[in-house]
Amino acid sequence: MNVNDADADPTNELITSGTLNGTDLEIVDAGGTTTVDLSALDNSGTDDQNLTSATISGNILTIEIEDGDPVTVDLSAYLDNTDEQDLTSATLAANNVLTIAIENGAPVNVDLSALLSDGSETDLQAGTNATVTGTGTTADPYIVSVPSLDDADADPTNEFQALVEAPSQPGVIGLTNGNTVTVNVNDADADPTNEFQALVEAPSQPGVIGLTNGNTVTVNVNDADADPTNEIQTLSVSGTDLTISGGNTVSLPAAGPPGDSFIKAFGKVRADGSTAKIKGATATLIQTGIYRIDFTTPMSDGNYIIQLTNEAGNSMVYGTQDATGFLVLIKGNNGKAENTEFMFTVIDL
Repeated sequence: MNVNDADADPTNELITSGTLNGTDLEIVDAGGTTTVDLSALDNSGTDDQNLTSATISGNILTIEIEDGDPVTVDLSAYLDNTDEQDLTSATLAANNVLTIAIENGAPVNVDLSALLSDGSETDLQAGTNATVTGTGTTADPYIVSVPSLDDADADPTNEFQALVEAPSQPGVIGLTNGNTVTVNVNDADADPTNEFQALVEAPSQPGVIGLTNGNTVTVNVNDADADPTNEIQTLSVSGTDLTISGGNTVSLPAAGPPGDSFIKAFGKVRADGSTAKIKGATATLIQTGIYRIDFTTPMSDGNYIIQLTNEAGNSMVYGTQDATGFLVLIKGNNGKAENTEFMFTVIDL
């Protein structure tokens, strides 16, 4: 904002002090001392008032007095913006001197050389099988030397090794052309058959199943109706169509030579695991409510069809089905494992 007061002399605008000497106000500025007699303003305290506020809006100063009218003062004439200047440029010379120029003023030079790095402050140290020469500067750069790593045959293919077991030392494994370590695989009895476990249901905890000699998990088996009789399905054959009640139908291939049957094993197993009649298999009671059916002749795979029925109406499921046989698990109406007479049929194509 241009507020030039017509004389371009900023020194005559300055007031350096103001002193009240008795009833005289002495104001000192660049032009000298001016005395103002204030004795006429003495009304013996009858006009004791306080200035209540002073606000400025733009260049207008408003002063308010207690129980009186405010006074405004235009300060525009006292503004002097002749010192408003801009930085005009900043340049860096090749000798690392930064020159900053200002509008209507003299430039300033700053030597930045002390802030520059020549590389020599980096400490590069030699390690095993390596040497370092040079100081790291442009004139004397670091040079790292490493001796040859040739392994005497220059053939990368012979560095590969295979993980093998020592033929005559079971439990000892190692690398070809390398060392060996012994792995303890002894389970204290050297009997591989006793590692098998059966999946069982805890007798006093319906819905909790686990491994013999292992942990247990809880399975939600609530089917919302608590009626075990509607879980039983039966198989029926019509021509070459095999149908399961409440399920789908599959077409069977034509019968083979005389004497060839799709029924590979069947039987009636008593509650104690003995058999009333059985063919193609044997039956064993493992523990309460769990029976094992083993085939006399193993199946080609574990994808055969199992049909289970029992007169008591207890729920039945099969498990651990493989080519050698399967498990039968039976629960009573109270939801607990229970020994129950049942019949089974195995069909394979």
